Amino acid sequence: MRGRQWSALPFCLLVAITWPVVRGQAQESPARGGTLVVAISADPGHLNPAITTSGATHTASELMYNGLLGRDERGDPVPDLAESWTVEQGGAVYRFRLRDGVTWHDGTRFTAADVKFTFEEILVKFHARTKASLGGVLAGIDAPDDRTVVFRFKQPYAPLLFQLDATEAPILPRHIYQGSDPQTNAANTSPGGRGRFDSFPTGREPRSVLPATRRTSSAASHTSTRW
Repeated sequence: MRGRQWSALPFCLLVAITWPVVRGQAQESPARGGTLVVAISADPGHLNPAITTSGATHTASELMYNGLLGRDERGDPVPDLAESWTVEQGGAVYRFRLRDGVTWHDGTRFTAADVKFTFEEILVKFHARTKASLGGVLAGIDAPDDRTVVFRFKQPYAPLLFQLDATEAPILPRHIYQGSDPQTNAANTSPGGRGRFDSFPTGREPRSVLPATRRTSSAASHTSTRW
């Protein structure tokens, strides 16, 4: 019996990256900028991963944003927007120290106020998994200074460190979303995150592809490729 012949693929991911070629060099350093072309199974509709758990939206937008923490190849928490953290009171309090010198794509400084606002006004209200997991157990979030965020729980809460990556808890810019409806804010289709890419197309599918440039803070020194 003949093997199956596929006339179309319902899902595909095509990434095209062009690297400059320099003769005489055996190994090239990654170049900043370039064009990333991705085909996904559905139109994302918008590019705000904090108000939805839609796979299409997250696939298209997660590289524009960061969480407080990331995950390594084993799935363990690693620093991202937070450079360090401590667990206090038997797991009922988590204290995060944020990176210094980090800016949003428009140049505005990233602070603890962005984290507090994102969780209290967006994630716990609109992101289904964050709402379900934290809504009933979170007592409050404090931002005692620009680089410190404190999560206070009603009782010890063990899973938090695994719920702070860009998928579960992407941080949004307070200065863009404050005072607006996060579900209809114009930035949802023209975002200004803190991730690897800052130029994305708008409009319905098919979407044209725009050049994407990676911006990083000159003060950031973490060894991850995000910094």
